[in-house]
Amino acid sequence: MKVRNMRQFGQIVCGTAGIALLSSPAFAQEAGSGGGLDLVDMFAQMGPVAWGVAVVLFIMSFWSVGIAI
Repeated sequence: MKVRNMRQFGQIVCGTAGIALLSSPAFAQEAGSGGGLDLVDMFAQMGPVAWGVAVVLFIMSFWSVGIAI
């Protein structure tokens, strides 16, 4: 029973990741159009709350990779 649940969970995770990877280019803009994704500019415009959220997400991402390893 547990193997079946893990297999279904794996299929859901892989399907979700596949959809996210395939749809991400749809949100990107061309760099020459002036409206591209500039991370330095985006971080420069972030307020203190956004910085707090970004730091927490950064720490949690490293924590999850550590657990996965």
